[in-house]
Amino acid sequence: MSPRLPWSLVAITGSVMILLLILPVLVLVVQALRPAFVATLLSPTVTEALKLSLTTSSISLALTILFGTPVAYLLVRYHFPGKRLLNPLLDLPLVLPPVVAGIGLLLIFGRRGLIGEPLSELGVSIAFTSTAVVLAQIFVASPLFIRAMKVGFSGTLPQLEAAALTLSATRYAVILVEGLEADGERMRANIDARGGFVFAEPVMRLLAERVGKHTAHDIMYEAAMRGVEEGVSFAEALMSDPRAPSHLSRSDIEEQSDLGRVMGAGPLFVDRVIRAAG
Repeated sequence: MSPRLPWSLVAITGSVMILLLILPVLVLVVQALRPAFVATLLSPTVTEALKLSLTTSSISLALTILFGTPVAYLLVRYHFPGKRLLNPLLDLPLVLPPVVAGIGLLLIFGRRGLIGEPLSELGVSIAFTSTAVVLAQIFVASPLFIRAMKVGFSGTLPQLEAAALTLSATRYAVILVEGLEADGERMRANIDARGGFVFAEPVMRLLAERVGKHTAHDIMYEAAMRGVEEGVSFAEALMSDPRAPSHLSRSDIEEQSDLGRVMGAGPLFVDRVIRAAG
């Protein structure tokens, strides 16, 4: 059993933080639930404020998802100069006091701000508008969204992403290859022209069961290099190795080199996927 901290210590210290986070919210709720609560809630001032909050929150949520998701994917999947610096910079809005964050946004989007002044000359005003509210919400909330998405992307294998992209592209792939026919005889002739080297892997798997993986790899590698240099087939190069004939026969190599055996159920599954996509 793994060691744990004493329950009393965890409960006491944890309760302090829980009260600090929950108590102010509870007090606000109790103060709001007064007899005049419903009448106040239905007043024009409050309803307009609620409409503004819902509208701006929906817009900022959509923009955060649209632009924040690629940022999280970039930070997880790619390596580039300045990445270590960019990560903490994107978390800065979480620790900035609201007043400081507001001043920073005002210096950017205010009437005399870095971006706001050129826009003001074009007749576009951002400060003290609904657009400013959306920008402020994105500034505060997007770091949390990016953090959560980074955790999600980190726990997802790139192979699963590739499979998902492949499956979603299948329908369009069917359109592209519609009418395309594979010439089996020509494909077989191309394989034969390579001297059977394309079947080295299934032969190596069989040999590995008899002599071990590393020994089989060495035998196959040396045979392949010798076959290419001498211009002989894969089977001839392999059987010329003194270590191979005692563990492999020509019939074994021919059996492992059978195209139907190597393909297995592959063509069947391809047909199923194409039918499903169609």
